[in-house]
Amino acid sequence: MNSINQLKVEFVDGVVVILLTALFVIALIMVIASRQERVSSENSKDTIEKFLNRVGWLEMEIQRLSEENKKMLQERKLECASFKISPKEDLFKPVKNGYLLESTISFLLNENQSLEHALEELRIEKASLMNEVEMLLLELEGFSSDSDIT
Repeated sequence: MNSINQLKVEFVDGVVVILLTALFVIALIMVIASRQERVSSENSKDTIEKFLNRVGWLEMEIQRLSEENKKMLQERKLECASFKISPKEDLFKPVKNGYLLESTISFLLNENQSLEHALEELRIEKASLMNEVEMLLLELEGFSSDSDIT
């Protein structure tokens, strides 16, 4: 019997601890709830108006930025359309795009070097052909002098 009484006492102690914990949690929730601002219809209306004003401002800002982007895109298209470098056009137009000018100058320098190299090869070939012509002329003179002798 003693053990049954002891179990009853432990059970009652457990229930009391659970009830006290629940009471403490409820009191804590009530304290936290009382510290928060009361939600009133005026605060809600003001908040909604602020959000609507902010949304309106954001829409105007989006429209303004969209127009600016369109203008910038048109300017870029005009820059690209007005400045083309090709052998058919004037290479000395005023340039707005420095990178394009730099790449064009690099291309022209490479072309110049390759043309100079080809010119040097042609000069060497010309000198070689001139030497062959001189040798042929000398042989021809030798034949003509041999034919004159006979």
